[in-house]
Amino acid sequence: MKRTIILTSLLCCAWGIHAQQKHLPQKTTIVQGTKFLDNWSVGIEAGLSTAVDSKSVSFKNASPGVGLHLTKLFTPVFGLSLQGIAYVNSSPSKTAVDVAEVNLLSTVNLSNLFGGYGQKPRLLEVEAVAGIGAIHYYANGGMGVNSWTTRLGAKLNLNAGDARATTFFFSPQIVYDMEGYRSARRSRFNLNNAHLAFDVGVSWHFKNSTGAYNFVRVRPYDQLEVDVLNGTVNELRRQIVDQTRMNADLMEDLEECRDSLDRKVAVDTLTVKQTVVQTVIDRVRIPETVIAYAQGSSRINPGDYPDVERIGAYMKRHPHTKVIIKGYASPEGNVELNMRLAQARADAVKDMLVKRFRIALTRITAEGQGVGDVFDVPEWNRVSICTLVE
Repeated sequence: MKRTIILTSLLCCAWGIHAQQKHLPQKTTIVQGTKFLDNWSVGIEAGLSTAVDSKSVSFKNASPGVGLHLTKLFTPVFGLSLQGIAYVNSSPSKTAVDVAEVNLLSTVNLSNLFGGYGQKPRLLEVEAVAGIGAIHYYANGGMGVNSWTTRLGAKLNLNAGDARATTFFFSPQIVYDMEGYRSARRSRFNLNNAHLAFDVGVSWHFKNSTGAYNFVRVRPYDQLEVDVLNGTVNELRRQIVDQTRMNADLMEDLEECRDSLDRKVAVDTLTVKQTVVQTVIDRVRIPETVIAYAQGSSRINPGDYPDVERIGAYMKRHPHTKVIIKGYASPEGNVELNMRLAQARADAVKDMLVKRFRIALTRITAEGQGVGDVFDVPEWNRVSICTLVE
């Protein structure tokens, strides 16, 4: 029978994972935050436990209990929780604790299973709980009795705060003693060998690798979309190069005009009062350079190295030149993550200029701008824009 219970629990776990994959829209979004160290939480709980039989339930001799739990969510639907709980003595015996339990519980989030998972957990959620555990009954002057249990129940969760970092819950459960402590009634799922537990508690969620406290849903891109975006970026680069050449030609024409004007002024000084023409250029802006990044990344692609090298070479030839680097992110993910990602993209260009070209930090300004609106297509805004200023 014990093997049957364990096999049934494993099948429930597998069904929860299968149902999660079935109900998530695979073609439009994916869930991030599924690494092993993601989606852990720890919490405390307290409640009452009372014996139950096939005829009635009485809270007259209910025992108060307190416990701790550690939970890992593998998907927005399925999770595992390790729970330890002890119930204070309410019987005539002199022991401080009546019963102590250690349980391994599986949870299936029914709200996410049937309603799907959005950008963050709902305010209110319902979970099904099932698992097995070890139980110890304390006795006066003796070692007590050990047994094992099966727990079945539900949880009503209240996820607090905008980030859903804290969860308050209420959980009614029925606990069956699978060894049976009444000799005349040893059937395993027998109400005469069971007790009811009513727990309330709070869980605190640890921050994930994504910067959020729970799973994050984002839109994936296939290789065709990436190729189209790369082609668009390369076309923008070509236009910038053409514009740079055009500006160089305009500068040459300007110099020729200045030389011609200087010669004319020199001739006019023989007959008229010399007119001084002075042209002052306070600041010259060199055309901007755009560095593109992959989704969720701040690493500079090898194909963009020539653009950064062009900036570094120019700054080495012109020691009074400075550069302003502004990093941007596309709108996927939360605001805090996008701010860090935008700053990391600007810092990546700054670090390459410092390490490869020995450009002084005083000549570089790297700023993260958060979600960008430089380009009309949101995905094109995963860039750093570098502006050289003399």
